[in-house]
Amino acid sequence: MSRLFALLSVCLLLSSRVSAAHTVIATPCHLLALSGGGSFGAVEAGILDSLVSTEQIPSRFDVITGISAGGLNAGFLYYYENVTSALPAMKQIYTRTQTKDVYVSDIWGIFSRWSFYDNGPLEKTLIQVLENTTPVVTPPTVLVGASNIHTEELDVFRFHDLSFEDRINVLMATSSIPIAFPPRSFQGALYVDGGVISNEMIHQAIGEVQCPFYNITFISAHPKGKGNEDISGLFSYISAIIRMIFRTFDNQMAQVSTCTFPKGQINACYPTSQELDNYSMLDFDNGFTLYELGRASNECTPYPLC
Repeated sequence: MSRLFALLSVCLLLSSRVSAAHTVIATPCHLLALSGGGSFGAVEAGILDSLVSTEQIPSRFDVITGISAGGLNAGFLYYYENVTSALPAMKQIYTRTQTKDVYVSDIWGIFSRWSFYDNGPLEKTLIQVLENTTPVVTPPTVLVGASNIHTEELDVFRFHDLSFEDRINVLMATSSIPIAFPPRSFQGALYVDGGVISNEMIHQAIGEVQCPFYNITFISAHPKGKGNEDISGLFSYISAIIRMIFRTFDNQMAQVSTCTFPKGQINACYPTSQELDNYSMLDFDNGFTLYELGRASNECTPYPLC
């Protein structure tokens, strides 16, 4: 009997160690990865609205990751049980937010803050929004990435482990577009926009949970590359190379391949409206329009997760 008791004790100990390392889910899990895009975060939110409203994707996710504007969206979703309950408030925020609520011009700041704009208004906006949002009992696991200038690595922060003040710091860090906005000093390091290193966090989401099948929704704030541009001369060749570097540098979606035994599926979704070409990622005065463009025109392509 004593041997049986000892064996059971060892099994329980091992079980507790496994659960402490990561979350184990017995059924297929649902992950959401949100990319960056400045004011086009509204486009991303509109796509999310469209997909959830038409039941193409679930409303409840086990893990949500975000970079830059996607990090702001992910941080907001942390305060809600599911996406459906968050969407009305999210749409209202994008509708009411203006450029003056995000940054003000200060060209001389390049010598003191190393940026042309002061994003102090964004910090005030974030504090006001999140202070007036009541946390839920069982929030999703939210990961937000920011680029560490010192280590030249993407640091990933677990939102639920952070204090309110640190959450604001992380959101400011992930959205600090270099030169446009000043770097954010946090925990002894300087941080800039997470999109400098990677514009999505799919692998990081997978590493957060263990389940038999991963159902991943990736939403981009920008249209997908057409892939049929005419490359017939030196200048068009150089232009194509530059586009590839900026669009696919450390782009996890660009590394997707085919396989015989996938461990999940990535549903990659992009806006398709050509009207987006008329808007700037630094113009926050058209949040409602951008939201509606994302909601009305988007497409998703499934890829195997190998």
